[in-house]
Amino acid sequence: MQNSSRMMSFINYPRSIFNQLNHSRTQCDSAAADRATTTLGRALVWWFTMSHDVAITKAVLVLIKCFGQLYGILPLASNAFTFERSRPVLWYSRTIALLLMVIYPCAYIVLLTDHEFPILALSYYIIMLQFTLNYIIVGVLYLHVLFDPAPLLHVLNELIERTRALLRHIDPPAGESPVGRRLFFKTVAIDLLQSFTWYGTFLWLQRKFGATYILAFWLNSIAVMQIVAALNILLATLLWGAFLYRLINERVRTVIGSLLQLDDTDRQVRDSATGRERRFICNHIYLQLTILRTHHSALTKCIQNIVEFYNTPLALIMLYQFLIIISEIFYAYTSIVQDIKNDVDVPLGTYMSSILFAVFEAVQFYYIVSASSEITEEAEKTGVLLNEFLPTDPNPRVERCIESFAIELLHEDFKINNCGMYDVDYTLMFSMIATITSYLIMLVQFQLAEI
Repeated sequence: MQNSSRMMSFINYPRSIFNQLNHSRTQCDSAAADRATTTLGRALVWWFTMSHDVAITKAVLVLIKCFGQLYGILPLASNAFTFERSRPVLWYSRTIALLLMVIYPCAYIVLLTDHEFPILALSYYIIMLQFTLNYIIVGVLYLHVLFDPAPLLHVLNELIERTRALLRHIDPPAGESPVGRRLFFKTVAIDLLQSFTWYGTFLWLQRKFGATYILAFWLNSIAVMQIVAALNILLATLLWGAFLYRLINERVRTVIGSLLQLDDTDRQVRDSATGRERRFICNHIYLQLTILRTHHSALTKCIQNIVEFYNTPLALIMLYQFLIIISEIFYAYTSIVQDIKNDVDVPLGTYMSSILFAVFEAVQFYYIVSASSEITEEAEKTGVLLNEFLPTDPNPRVERCIESFAIELLHEDFKINNCGMYDVDYTLMFSMIATITSYLIMLVQFQLAEI
């Protein structure tokens, strides 16, 4: 009995709050149910405040939401950690979308007309293609979310519900979550500081072109940041999904550890003729594994729905990032060579803004690849943890549960796939680096002879 008590304390977790909520609903006592719901809300707040990362996480998620609403790509209001429809926000987004889609072509014409391009006609056409693709991406984002915000509302609230369901059954982790710090660093150090550096450097060196040119470049920067805002929503979703998988994995590790401990004490349990207590513990483990299996499957479906929603925009954004990196490096290199050949002072500051822009887009691409690889790794790790039960000898019911769970994970593809064309992982990043290098070598070889 002493061994089983230790086992129960090892695998059990506090449930009084949630039992209170379920009991209140069963008794149809609305007042008690309201009190229990309030207590549940306080418990969730307590869970969050236990982590040193919470304030940063909350602040950066609010910042991402506000930028999405400001640029019109998140036409939803939020209330008590839940997104909801809002006619004022929706019509604001539609107004901003209509205004910007009319103004952007005018800004692009000013930039293409007033800017001094190198002699190479290819540089001019590459920049024109860059503006065109940026305009198409912004248009696709607006069409995707503004005509019917219901799909976006559904996938975001589904992730929030998955989070709440997990917190009802899984203990808070002992360590901190790096989600908030990573998003904060990316939003502040990359999206704000680096973009302002690139934007400010370019404007200061090109101020001779006048206010019209500066306004046009500012509008172009807004178009770029709209894409970044959409990427941040997807990035936050992937990082948070990886964190939820990590919670599930910690619980699976605890349950499998309890099986190993049970196997170690099994002989003592039999000798003391308390097989009933062993069956009770195994049944408790079976119930927990069933709950974890349900959460894992539901979370996987939720993440797949969000990725599917952003499939087309993500494919266009990655194509845009590929083009930006090639065009900006090619433009800066050929311009410097042309200035040297013509015996002109090389304005390194002007070309530095092009390099900073290329680095900016490369970092955006890296973050998406990194988050996609991380969530895939965490989702697949569950199957590895389940296989640690092999040295144990659980009862047939628990064994069948673990085997069916493992087989289900084995047949599930957790990779983040884009439009069925490629997986978003580090292999894609290495392939893109090799392709960009090859294209730059060919472009430089063919075009430098014309300078």
